[in-house]
Amino acid sequence: MLLSLVAFTPFALRIYHYLFVRIPTLKTPSVVNSNFLLAKGLSHYVLYLALLLLGVRYLHKRPIKTVFTSKKKIDWWRYIFGVSSWGLCIVVYFSLNYYFYPDNYEWNFKLVPFLILFIISFTIVPLGAVFKELYFSGYLLQGIGLLTKRKWVAIILTSVIYMFAIGMSPIFERAGYHVLLFYFASSMFTGIITTIDDGVELAMGLQTANNIFAILYITTNWTGLRTNALFLDISEPKVLFIVYIPILVFFPLYFFILKKMYKWKNVKEKLLDKVIEIK
Repeated sequence: MLLSLVAFTPFALRIYHYLFVRIPTLKTPSVVNSNFLLAKGLSHYVLYLALLLLGVRYLHKRPIKTVFTSKKKIDWWRYIFGVSSWGLCIVVYFSLNYYFYPDNYEWNFKLVPFLILFIISFTIVPLGAVFKELYFSGYLLQGIGLLTKRKWVAIILTSVIYMFAIGMSPIFERAGYHVLLFYFASSMFTGIITTIDDGVELAMGLQTANNIFAILYITTNWTGLRTNALFLDISEPKVLFIVYIPILVFFPLYFFILKKMYKWKNVKEKLLDKVIEIK
């Protein structure tokens, strides 16, 4: 297991760097062409997701289901709930922000480019979310857990790796490196709910909602690739709205909703339990 993890991890991290760091920071003078760049970059997800699953099946010699969940089968209704509920939270949050600070936004809607972007967002983009969560909250979390024997250690280390992978992006020169705290916290959050729920389905749903929103709803002047989203945020990035409100308000509130909905019990014990390898 250790040899396989060491062999496969650098390859997967290189894939992640290309998809989440290099592609989003490519610039283009044409907003219309941004759809082409986005689709071209994200189209690799089909291959990379397949390679990850094949690596689990033939390199680790484990059933593919085990990287998704320890339940009897993959619960896709959890994924759908994660997408819809977290997506609703995001839309409500930024709609309120738009209501109170309308001067920060410009209407950016163009019918044909937006329709193309819409198709991309609901076809290729979810594959990127599935790949990210399967790798970090599934494959890597399980692998580090087996090495450290502690779930909470695996969650922290996986979040640190994710934060450094994201931190290579030049966009943080504009947004500020304190924004990395959000990425660390979001990875911690998805790692925690994956551990408690015994599966990555909810985490995949959250990441899918984040990716679709970031591409389809609001684009900014300080990200590398400006999309044909509905709104253009022309304001300077604000730490309070980008980092602290999601971490201190939305994550705890959403965790409470999930805990009640799925009747999670013994949360503390699950996070502190030793790791047992999934067969």
